[in-house]
Amino acid sequence: MTAALGNTAGGTPFATGVDAFVYPQFIGYALRAPTTQDIYNPGTRWQDNSVNPPIIYQTTGAGFWLTDSGQGGNFNALTVAGPTSLTGSTSINAPGAAATAIGTGGTGVVTIGNTTGNTTVSGTLTTSQGITALTGGITSTSGGVTVTTGNVTLNGIGAQVVVNSASGALNLAGAGGKILINATAPAQSSVGTSAAMVAGSVVVNTTAITANSFVFFTTNVLGLPVTVPQSYRVSASTPGVSFTIQSSDPTDTSTVNYWIIN
Repeated sequence: MTAALGNTAGGTPFATGVDAFVYPQFIGYALRAPTTQDIYNPGTRWQDNSVNPPIIYQTTGAGFWLTDSGQGGNFNALTVAGPTSLTGSTSINAPGAAATAIGTGGTGVVTIGNTTGNTTVSGTLTTSQGITALTGGITSTSGGVTVTTGNVTLNGIGAQVVVNSASGALNLAGAGGKILINATAPAQSSVGTSAAMVAGSVVVNTTAITANSFVFFTTNVLGLPVTVPQSYRVSASTPGVSFTIQSSDPTDTSTVNYWIIN
């Protein structure tokens, strides 16, 4: 295809500087960036003089344009097929109000961030499939964590809910929301049921207990001779090893449910 000298490319007739004697052609004085509607032979270059410094593009044909000089470019629409690498500081829709979609149309893994830097999300982070923290957990510096519907699930053995901030909160806003904690390994779990008390006390062996733990109790099965639930307290503990539940009745033989929170 041969472009005519009168191709305006956003300017006035005969003002674009198309040199018909040069191949691949060079469109030297365009006043806009090329679009997918600008179809030229592969190798054609296009200089956009509407920005300063000007940006040079090169086409592979069929309306696909790439920046020819490593500078940034502006596109009304851009489709990139295949692996794409971006080096250096990269902004996507930074000044705009339009929605930005990344990886929404595919089924592969979308990886954002790296092992040494932090990934910052300004505003609300919404997911349709949940958030999985392989290592490091999920940290809320302020504002807490709110679950509108569904549950907070701690699958790891010995997993706990840890709130470090004085104003931190875990809010289960949805009706029926629960905290689900893995209790399949009692020797490591932060929730469970004790063995029957002997003379009003019982030792619970679990690595989940720490020097800063709070332990909450409910009666599981009343043990004779008591006929009503008693109050319980931690009478002794060894961090990472065990703690002792003491009943207010020295004859209590009940079993007790416990929940350890740090």
